[in-house]
Amino acid sequence: MRKHLPFEGQSYRGLQTVKLDHIVGSVNRYRDFDRVFLPKQRQTQYRWQSIDAARANGVTLPPIDLYQIGDIYFVKDGNHRVSVARTQGQSYIDAYVTEIKVPVAVTPETAIDDLINEQAHAYFLHETRLNVLRPEVDVHVTSAGGYEKLLEHISVHRWYLSQERQAEIPYDEAVTSWVDNVYLPLLERIRAEEILKAFPKRTPTDLYLWVSEHRSELENAIGWHITPENAAADLLATQGAGGSLITRVGKKLIATVAPEELTQSGPPPGEWRAQRVAGRPTQRFFIDVLVAINGTEPGWCALRNALEIAQREQGYLHGLHIVPHTAYLELPETLAVAEEFHRRCQALGREDTLRIETGEVVPVLAERSRWADLLIVSLNHPPGTQPLEKLSSGFRNLLYRVACPLLAVPSCFTAPFEQALLAYDGSPKADEALFIAAHVAEAWGLPLVVVTATDKHVDEPPALAHALAYLQERGITAIPHSGAGDPTDIILCAAETHRSDLIIMGSYSRNPALQIVLGSTVDKVLRNAWQPLLICR
Repeated sequence: MRKHLPFEGQSYRGLQTVKLDHIVGSVNRYRDFDRVFLPKQRQTQYRWQSIDAARANGVTLPPIDLYQIGDIYFVKDGNHRVSVARTQGQSYIDAYVTEIKVPVAVTPETAIDDLINEQAHAYFLHETRLNVLRPEVDVHVTSAGGYEKLLEHISVHRWYLSQERQAEIPYDEAVTSWVDNVYLPLLERIRAEEILKAFPKRTPTDLYLWVSEHRSELENAIGWHITPENAAADLLATQGAGGSLITRVGKKLIATVAPEELTQSGPPPGEWRAQRVAGRPTQRFFIDVLVAINGTEPGWCALRNALEIAQREQGYLHGLHIVPHTAYLELPETLAVAEEFHRRCQALGREDTLRIETGEVVPVLAERSRWADLLIVSLNHPPGTQPLEKLSSGFRNLLYRVACPLLAVPSCFTAPFEQALLAYDGSPKADEALFIAAHVAEAWGLPLVVVTATDKHVDEPPALAHALAYLQERGITAIPHSGAGDPTDIILCAAETHRSDLIIMGSYSRNPALQIVLGSTVDKVLRNAWQPLLICR
């Protein structure tokens, strides 16, 4: 209490009758007794026994000396007398009391941590005047040191404001700006996602601090900007309560009886749109573009497409070069890849980032895709035709794991995007492709063809009618194309007929095991198309 509470003076109150259960500590003998004054050290035994004997013989013991803080007391002199009295069931004791004034309420039920936290809250309000500037804003934290971190956030925000305006920012203005532009927007997201339900007994400000710290950790680990919204979603997914243990155990049990390639299903349809795109301006869906760089010509071809999309979307481009071991990090070949990446970006007046990581390509790309709006990879080895080839296909396994849309770029493609084609069958993942196709047509200004394959010839298949109606509501006029027969043949024929240089379609719809046996339209298009394929889930 001396360390954490500002003492505001003291006064002698004379002889008082004090409740024994309000005496909670000692000034000098705190190592000899616990909070209820049971002895902790054997050396107190004889002193304790002599006082107990005197009390039993009717000897009048002198009053003890106490310090009073709020409604609790600390023993200055008389620790053994307090211990004996409590053990014998005595309720009150006479004491000379010196009261010490403190600015917060203190009761026997007050936990020291809570007391320290309340004082920190009072200090925070005194420094920021938040209770005057924004009296409707309730800022309470339960974690130790939380208020100091909030003060640091305000100071950092003030510094950025000063840099932006090239002028000193008054502290009150920095406080209100932080509340209005940083604190409250993130709290709205936390409440909208009902994240607090996963963290019982915590306050919204606790979550604000956790999300902020989690965001910083993610940015340090990944190497690029993470939005507060995405950090909040990841905190909920990785640390929130409710079913996470069952999910982890379930995955382990499944992994013991079936290969991962047959059980991996990836995020559900629409998760990327719900978590990352909701609320964004319609002209900027792909703000964070992740491109796999492998140092080969197909990899540089993928980079050219990534640069074009980043330019169109006014987004950030994040290069990722994966090597198998740390021994590769300083090799001349690795350093040459980084140098070439930066040279190509700078040629377009861009200062994009490249991160070099170690590990297996598919798991690292899948993990990093959680923080991207679009993953771009070169299509060096599309899935094969035989079951074992499909099972061992790294590209196919990546498609199952990836969390965002994926653009597969054939090595021969170099032209800019001028005409898009949407392959649509009415499935949930095809709906995600329809959503992206509408964005591409609207924001990039590309003409759009919508293709649907049917079992028999009809004038306008229901799936095609649905897609055209959706696009028309968005003010987009698309060219319809339908046909009966093999979907792959119809898609590729339509792409040639309409000279489409970008194909957009949904990802795998079947269970992975069924895909191995029955095949997939996605795989067939990947094997036969010369155009980049934008695959959505």
